[in-house]
Amino acid sequence: MANGLFQIGVSALAASQRGLATVSHNIANVNTDGYARQRVEFSARSPQGAGGVWTGNGVETSAITRTVDQFLQQQLRTSTSNHARVAVVRDFAAQVNNILGDPETGLSPALGEFFDGVQALVGDPASVPARQVLLASADTFVSRFHDQHLRLDETERGVDARLRSTIEEINAAAQGIADYNRDIVQARGRVQGTPPNDLLDQRDALLLRLSALTNVTVVEQEDGALNISVGRGQALVAGGVASTLSIAGDPLDATRLEVAYSVNGVQALISDDLTGGELGGLLSFRDEVLDPARNGLGRIAAAVSLAFNAQHRMGMDLDGAPGADFFAAPAPRVLEDGGNTGTLSVAYDEATLGALTISDYDLRHDGANLILTRRADQSAQTLAGPGPFTVDGMTITLGTAPVAGDYWQLQPTRTAARDLGL
Repeated sequence: MANGLFQIGVSALAASQRGLATVSHNIANVNTDGYARQRVEFSARSPQGAGGVWTGNGVETSAITRTVDQFLQQQLRTSTSNHARVAVVRDFAAQVNNILGDPETGLSPALGEFFDGVQALVGDPASVPARQVLLASADTFVSRFHDQHLRLDETERGVDARLRSTIEEINAAAQGIADYNRDIVQARGRVQGTPPNDLLDQRDALLLRLSALTNVTVVEQEDGALNISVGRGQALVAGGVASTLSIAGDPLDATRLEVAYSVNGVQALISDDLTGGELGGLLSFRDEVLDPARNGLGRIAAAVSLAFNAQHRMGMDLDGAPGADFFAAPAPRVLEDGGNTGTLSVAYDEATLGALTISDYDLRHDGANLILTRRADQSAQTLAGPGPFTVDGMTITLGTAPVAGDYWQLQPTRTAARDLGL
């Protein structure tokens, strides 16, 4: 009997000691980022049967668990991803706002100065000094367009640099999680499936950081490892193996960086599928803020230059000769697939210039007709026949007849501010 009492007492002391050690561990890590409080689970030891009765045998530690709610963890990862995306878009959008909206270096002051010069010349058409003032203000006007476009290009280079560093960080985090997966699986095997709580905390902290970089889908396996996918199910981590993302040039424009994922040696672009985290924010800013801003600036350059040229050609110079173009007007940008058979050209249509948009367009041949899709709203229209076709302030003229699969991307105003001349 005494021996049984001693055993029960020892079991209680051992269990309590384990509980105190766990409390001490919690206190020691109170300021540790990512640490989850641990709790000791106690259970009664198997009883002993003697003399027709069962007697208690003391207490034991059945498990040490983390106080973690997996649902809340998932919500936290989602919120972290969304917040990181919005923060990136906000920061870069502020740069664009400062470039275009600056009251001194923005476009508005130069535009006002140019039209002031025009108004002064209208009041005294024969004045040579007034003509020189107008030419000087026009030169400033053109230079301001060039400067604005250049600064937007610099912003894009900043986005590109951030894309590269973010991809490197994603790959490093993915590899780190894969390493933790292997360690956790091995640790569970050594102690009969008991989870290594501190390793789980460290993996969760790294997973939260990965969620801030890009949107992820997480699935836990029976052995405790996590499988992580990005985009539309592309596997980034599978157990102890990590895949990598990379940077690749757009097939039509090598200077435009896209995110690529490799499967069996075949590289696929997945930028359109990445919508969360810092990576999604960078791509969203470029597509939804930077490109429209650059296109909008280009539309002003194209509209002002073409409208002013049309009016200028209706007048005469000091010698009575008919007027010519005042500005060296820009032209739409056309990107074509390297495998195209057909050829075409695109020009502005002065008669419908007011219909010019800030959207880019996809132009494909389906085997019978050309299909023009406006990217801004995904509206499509069929261009049937030999052309020319006048659409949204543009005239599309065919050269060599296109065939099924031919593809072009039209950027009517993307480089207009850069190409404007005097």
